[in-house]
Amino acid sequence: GTYTYTYSGAITNNGTLNFVSGSNSLTGSMSGTGTIGMTGGTNSLAFAVAGTNLTPSAMTLTGGTLNAGSANISTLGWTQSNSTFTNSGTVTIPATGVMNLGNGSTLAGTGLVTIAASATANFTNNVNISRPFTNSGTVNQGATWTDLYLNSATGTFTNNGTINLGNAANVGNLYVYNGASFTNAATGIVNDIGTGVNSIGYLQCCSNTAGTAINNGAVNVAAGANLTWYGNNTATNTGSFTTAAATTVPVAAGGILNIAQTAYLPAGTYTYTYSGAITNNGTL
Repeated sequence: GTYTYTYSGAITNNGTLNFVSGSNSLTGSMSGTGTIGMTGGTNSLAFAVAGTNLTPSAMTLTGGTLNAGSANISTLGWTQSNSTFTNSGTVTIPATGVMNLGNGSTLAGTGLVTIAASATANFTNNVNISRPFTNSGTVNQGATWTDLYLNSATGTFTNNGTINLGNAANVGNLYVYNGASFTNAATGIVNDIGTGVNSIGYLQCCSNTAGTAINNGAVNVAAGANLTWYGNNTATNTGSFTTAAATTVPVAAGGILNIAQTAYLPAGTYTYTYSGAITNNGTL
């Protein structure tokens, strides 16, 4: 049969609260600064008081689904893989905090996720974001390849800080499609590093519709690095693109920037404008 367990009382968590299996719903209240963990099951936080503020010391989600409802979560440590998290409240990683999103991580919902100034987010393997996400700190590609999917109209990624895309020979892709948007804001910096062929823009398969990728900040392609920036929906880029010159120590060719428009977009008229400075010391 199907079993749903509802907990309607007050929970004070100063240790660790783990969701393991089954269908579980917390409808009372929660306080304390302990860890919230999840390894499986279908779980919900439907607190009696809307907009409850939670400040767990860590969120550790390695399986299952957690719907935190309207709760707002602020934590210095967020580790996730093979699981889905959703809520209509906010998620904040404050200064010095770290968010690690590993393979199979999905951030869904409608509330804003904020990586604050001096905080860090690390993305590795397949990561899906279909909710508003703002980076004012640093976003890094993890130790291996990374495909970040912004795959719906609610998937909006605004970069006010720094994104480091690429890691040695490991490829990094930031796919923007099906109405999603990526905006490198005026204060934003995207550093294309490593030796793989990295990309930002449209996912070229599966009858996807267009998204929007805009650079109003700075995109820098390091020596030895290679970046393809795909045009998408009609947009104007006011930011700068810079390719680095070749280096001798270490030996590396000049950075390569490929400005492209994919043939896989649905039929239509797309006008993609670059009005900022392009400084080419490598290959354009």
